Amino acid sequence: MMSNQNEQETINRILLAVNESRTVEQLCKLAGEQLSFLIPFERASIALCDEDEGRLRIFGLFGSGVGSLVIGAVGELKGSVSEYAFSKRETVILQAIEIKNRSFIHYEDHSREGFQSALCVPLFWGDKSLGTLNLTSRISSAYTSRHVELLEELRLPLSIAIEKIHLLDQTEQRNRELENLHFENDKLITELKEVSKIKDAFLTTVIHELRTPLMAIKGWVELLAANPAVQQNADAKEGLEVIQNSTNALSLQISDLMDMSRLQMQTLKLNLQALDINKSITESARAVRHLVNDKELELVLDLKEDLPEIHADKQRVQQILWNLLTNAIKFTSEGGKIMIRSMFAEESESASRVVIEVEDTGEGIPQDFLPHIWKRFRQAETKEQKSGLGIGLSLVKELTEAHGGNVSVKTSDKGTTFTVYLPFNS
Repeated sequence: MMSNQNEQETINRILLAVNESRTVEQLCKLAGEQLSFLIPFERASIALCDEDEGRLRIFGLFGSGVGSLVIGAVGELKGSVSEYAFSKRETVILQAIEIKNRSFIHYEDHSREGFQSALCVPLFWGDKSLGTLNLTSRISSAYTSRHVELLEELRLPLSIAIEKIHLLDQTEQRNRELENLHFENDKLITELKEVSKIKDAFLTTVIHELRTPLMAIKGWVELLAANPAVQQNADAKEGLEVIQNSTNALSLQISDLMDMSRLQMQTLKLNLQALDINKSITESARAVRHLVNDKELELVLDLKEDLPEIHADKQRVQQILWNLLTNAIKFTSEGGKIMIRSMFAEESESASRVVIEVEDTGEGIPQDFLPHIWKRFRQAETKEQKSGLGIGLSLVKELTEAHGGNVSVKTSDKGTTFTVYLPFNS
């Protein structure tokens, strides 16, 4: 019989072995080597239970009498001594297997291998039941209440160690899954970049192929418009105006596509110069006047006088205004109203900005589409399908930000207001 001091030293060695274990199999081996000095057994095993499947699986095995039992062996939970210990959370001692305890049917296998005694300790952590530690011996009545006390002392550290191993396994599994996801993500990013390059190359080719015949059409329209015979024919004159307006609109769309491509490739250069913002607004309003008249809209300009000149790219600012105005015209019903305002916004002594507002009385932007309005090739679903490429508002935002400004939007079922802030010195 070991002394209390020797028992405690052995328990300490078991606890050390438990903390060093990285698998249940290793835990059973290291703990079993030390446990054999405290308690007699020929075979020690750790069985973890799967209540959903109603099965036991051997994860740890140690001893000289392992017999037919192997790591990974699966047994039915129902009707076993492990089920009783597992469900009741009580340690079970069987002293004469071949004569008594026939209700634990799976111990008939033990008796055929010559085992006479068994000790089954439940392993659990908090509310979570894990499995059982099983000791078997070929000595009849091998186990005492003292052995139960010793194992009860070890039950909690063993349970914590098994749960820790489970968590480590899950963490490693998640890490492997994350590594696979990162790999797939990197692969997808590479493929998307390649697709983007192909798209940009295709877009550049299409723009070039469109511009050449368009320039020819515009040249011939201007030539015909100057012909006195056309000037005297009202129908011909009106037809040429329609062609001219259409080619101008198409030319602006091609220009937008080119700028979108340049912005994406970060090759767009701004030609900064002193700019009268009210004059640019007036010119842009004049350019869309025929579109306003076609829908019988009211276009009102409310421009603050004596606004200082801003330092900006005239062509890009007109693109911003053109896209905001054509967007307002597109989504405003016949007989509606569009208001353009300019004002001076002084936010601090060191920073001041000019503000441009374009307000319409259209149906408004659906709330679920608001997060997407600045994205390329996106258009809100409306009562009537609208034409366009879906790049106008994206260009407005990117060109505004290229000048060091920003743009915001407010919308309701009574209309929408876009507000552009441009610094005086870009």
